[in-house]
Amino acid sequence: MKLKENCAFLFYFLRCFVFIFWKGPVIKEVLFLAVQKLWRKQVSVVCFMVRFGYFLLFLLFVTLASSPVRADRFSPCMPSSPSVEARFLFFGDDLTLHIEGNRNVILADISVPSAAQSGFADVKDLVSRELKPGDILSLFQFDDPVDRYGRLRAHVMYEFRGAALWLQKELITQGLARVSAITGRSSCLVALLAAEERARSAGRHFWGQAIFKVYPADPPVLLIPFVDSFQIIEGRVRSVKRGRKVIFLDFGPDWKADSTLMIPLSQEDNLAARGVSTENLVGRRVRFRGWIKEVNGPAVTLSNPDFLEILE
Repeated sequence: MKLKENCAFLFYFLRCFVFIFWKGPVIKEVLFLAVQKLWRKQVSVVCFMVRFGYFLLFLLFVTLASSPVRADRFSPCMPSSPSVEARFLFFGDDLTLHIEGNRNVILADISVPSAAQSGFADVKDLVSRELKPGDILSLFQFDDPVDRYGRLRAHVMYEFRGAALWLQKELITQGLARVSAITGRSSCLVALLAAEERARSAGRHFWGQAIFKVYPADPPVLLIPFVDSFQIIEGRVRSVKRGRKVIFLDFGPDWKADSTLMIPLSQEDNLAARGVSTENLVGRRVRFRGWIKEVNGPAVTLSNPDFLEILE
């Protein structure tokens, strides 16, 4: 009688465990039959508990192995769980990852050479080397999760040779991409900018081949050929002027022709939170990035406060 009571108690505990951690009805039925078989054979309590312990360890292992990938394995800046998980199919010439469900993913917050440029083959080679058809991708989305073409804009996490990797950071670390944020997740941008700085300093890949360059703000004529493109620019601030909606940082003596960084007033508090006061930038050397437009000379609008770096 005591054996049956012990078995009944353990079986009740097992059913509770399965209900909480593994709700599959097929699994519960298999466990029910297994315990019934042990009961009929009148296995000793000690033997039963040892086998039961091994079985629980096996269940725990399978449960953890099949659980969704946690973001903090890749980077603490990510949300606690992915927005989407899907199988990878292939990397297209349109710079998108094609995933199951007839969906396409663009890599958020970075830019790489286009398919028409010579460096694109190197980008495709890294992706093809580390991502195989059928691999599970964990997609983390922030602001603007879908672009105007219906593509998912996301940070892509995956596993390669047992290591949890962040595709954007891998490309930047190898010198195959640079930061060009849209989503604006500040903590993630800081990590990506730091990786970019290391790749640039080491002259890795595109940084050593001059495919990626940092252009001087002065003279402005050097930037004119790059109007309507995303570039990284460095220069010493010559003057700061405040308008009704914009703060103008000029890098030459003639505001009608020199290079300008335009900072929307809405970004002023964000800069102040990072310890940056625009009024104190005169004479300071800065680095900034963005799309160059023609506005009384080449001009860039600061779209993200992390895109303004104080160098000295």
